[in-house]
Amino acid sequence: MRGQSYDNAANMSGIYTGLQARIKAMNPLAYYVPCAGHSLNLVGTSAASSCLGSVSYSRFLQALYNFFSASTYRWDHLKAALPAEGIVVKSLSETRWSARADAVKAVFLHYLEIKSALENICSDSRQTVATKLEGEGLIRQMEAFETALLTVIWYKILTRFNATSLSLQKVETDLLSVVKLYESLISFVSEMRQGQFDEIEDQARAFAEPVYTETTKRTKKRKHFFDESVGNETQLDPREKFKVDNFYTILDCLRNELEHRVNAYSEIKKLFSFFTEYDSMKYDDLKAQLELVVSTYYSDLEASVLEEFLQFKDILSSESDRSVTNISTLLRSKDGILTTAFPNISILVRIFLTILITNREGERSFSTLSRVKNT
Repeated sequence: MRGQSYDNAANMSGIYTGLQARIKAMNPLAYYVPCAGHSLNLVGTSAASSCLGSVSYSRFLQALYNFFSASTYRWDHLKAALPAEGIVVKSLSETRWSARADAVKAVFLHYLEIKSALENICSDSRQTVATKLEGEGLIRQMEAFETALLTVIWYKILTRFNATSLSLQKVETDLLSVVKLYESLISFVSEMRQGQFDEIEDQARAFAEPVYTETTKRTKKRKHFFDESVGNETQLDPREKFKVDNFYTILDCLRNELEHRVNAYSEIKKLFSFFTEYDSMKYDDLKAQLELVVSTYYSDLEASVLEEFLQFKDILSSESDRSVTNISTLLRSKDGILTTAFPNISILVRIFLTILITNREGERSFSTLSRVKNT
């Protein structure tokens, strides 16, 4: 056994008494790798609850779905307001973040149409007072510039996160690819934080009047105590306040969580990164890393790994696809001629590819079996 992967539940991933720790105590080479899919979900969950504005926006999305799905009359009004291929509002899900991405996408693409459907329902004299009040409350939320901003912000974030999540679930994705995908998300979030707020504001103007809610409120004056020095307190204008309280908070939380998740793969990456980075590595660095690999898997490998790889990388130079998955295919081609020539490289590739990066498919299988059993 050379690897194990579970979700991030403490009873499975705990470093002292979790299942992975117990297995590793019996087999030190059974490296634990957190499920990449679950980890990405946890990153999103943490960011969604990182500030009041984000929590309120999530509730708004769910309230929007609840309102329209409460009756066929409202649902028909919504569908009539949307274009032929339009996306209807979606419900949120705590576990499936693709559902959250779909919910935000529907609002982003059809913001004005959804608002128009709400207005039509509220103007219908046949509707109850409770329905009108609920609809008018949703309209007021959609008229708030902050709601429009959060729609654009979360659409940008979730579009990339959802696409990355789908990539993580592909069979061809290996652990080094997971690290690169996570690092690319960190780069995306950092760039978004540095200079995209003006662009986000421009997009949000198409949905709502660019007036921040705080501009309509009176500035609060705080009472000072007798032993407190009275000075000019920093007062942020509403735009800056939104950036600090929401925009920066969400993105900083995403970055911190992503960096934390990437660190979980650092031990494995330290062993196998030479597969994709050998071109940029100096000989001494490559030698040191392969010596570390041999000392780690001393019962599986011979000391001649370095010489094997120095020869093997010349063969790789003619390959356009240098992923570990393709290396495995290359070694097994032509009746395994290369496997005979490079036995230690073949063993290393097999060890690497047997280390799970996600257990989503297994969980889905169990869920399906449960449904079949209950029918």
